[in-house]
Formats: sequence, structure tokens, C-alpha cells
Amino acid sequence: MARAKRCPFCGHKLDKEGWCRNKDCADYIRTQTHDAEKAAESSTATADGSSAQVTDDM
Repeated sequence: MARAKRCPFCGHKLDKEGWCRNKDCADYIRTQTHDAEKAAESSTATADGSSAQVTDDM
């Protein structure tokens, strides 16, 4: 039986992507940064998988 991976800082079990979700952990800041970057990437992606580029045509 495989053991769950744990955070090296607090010992909390990591999520399926390998990030610590313990809000009291020092490494949680890195998790929040990762989540914000991932959300930003998904909001700018288009249906064909390329990034949308916003231009101002004034």
C-alpha cells in the first residue's frame, strides 16, 4: 500500500497535485501563489488552447 506524500514543513497530507493545503503551514503561501497563477492562465486561455491577447485598437 502506497503512503500519502506529506508536507516537509508541517506533515499535512498533500493534495493530488502535491501542494500543501494546511492554512497554518509556512508553505501555504507558495500554494496560494500557484493557485493564482493557474487561475490567471485558465482565464486567458481560449478554446483552441492558445493564450488570448487583448489589444486596444484606439
